[in-house]
Amino acid sequence: MSIRCDVGENAQIDAAVEAVLSKFGRIDVLVNAAHHDVRRGTLLEMSDDDVELLWTTGPRATLRFMRRCHPHLRGGGSIVNFGSSAQMNPPNFGSYAAMKDAIRAISRAAAVEWGPDQIRVNVIAPYTDSPNMVADLAPRGGPSSYSIPLGRVGDSENDIGRVCVFLASDDASYLTGQFFVLDGGFAYHR
Repeated sequence: MSIRCDVGENAQIDAAVEAVLSKFGRIDVLVNAAHHDVRRGTLLEMSDDDVELLWTTGPRATLRFMRRCHPHLRGGGSIVNFGSSAQMNPPNFGSYAAMKDAIRAISRAAAVEWGPDQIRVNVIAPYTDSPNMVADLAPRGGPSSYSIPLGRVGDSENDIGRVCVFLASDDASYLTGQFFVLDGGFAYHR
């Protein structure tokens, strides 16, 4: 089932959650991967509107989805939130990286607060061939594998998606509050 949702609009978040509940009667897993992609430069170059858009569609939307889904995830649900490899190397991505770090902080807090409810919360920080990443890096020659120790940019479905599925599964029933950098070693090769 596909649901169109602008994560910057609270009413659309609420409607998306209600649509899932109406169709399936339950929610077992929440993956927060949507976030506007405004990476226009340094902290001084970012407009206030850009920063507000990043806040609204990132940490605020993530927290709203988490809070709306909380009652339905109790008893064994899993939340996987998306950070970014920009968190590891923020120059020219400062505001974006800050918002992704806010998602990480929200996730850690939820892992502790909601652990007694048997809700697991983890974060993935990918460096991947997603359409937004490819478009963002196109003016600079596209995603590069030259500085990635494993020699390639991550594949969204296989490298990132499989970890997401694992974290959502019962196989990861003892993992919570963790931050997984999926970047082929990029963060350590600078």
